[in-house]
Amino acid sequence: MFTRFFVFLKQFEAPSRQTTDTKREGDNVNEGEKNHLLEKVMLEFGDQHARLAYSYVKDKETAKYIVQNVFVKCYTKLNEFRHESSLKTWLYRITINECKDYLKSWNYRKTRLLDLYQSRKIYIINGRSCKREVG
Repeated sequence: MFTRFFVFLKQFEAPSRQTTDTKREGDNVNEGEKNHLLEKVMLEFGDQHARLAYSYVKDKETAKYIVQNVFVKCYTKLNEFRHESSLKTWLYRITINECKDYLKSWNYRKTRLLDLYQSRKIYIINGRSCKREVG
């Protein structure tokens, strides 16, 4: 089930950049352990992260896309995880940051403005947008 996803993730894998002598146990995870850990994390936390992302972006498909990006980042950056918090907390922070980045993006703003315009909640006067008065 996850085989195609792992093959997809392989192209994003970053080379390990750790050069210090004080490496924590588990920092250099081999591919089998990495795949197993990602599968476990996806099954255990996937729904929670989808709900968290949806609470920010209010769109199911966008939330799924964001969660997929979170797991891609988890896979590629797992060797850089510093163990200062739990894996769950680290993934929550990545999810929140991805959601905030999406909400700041021009694509979201453009889509939101277009939706408001099409629903006639705003109208344009002399090149400026104004809220439509209900009456």
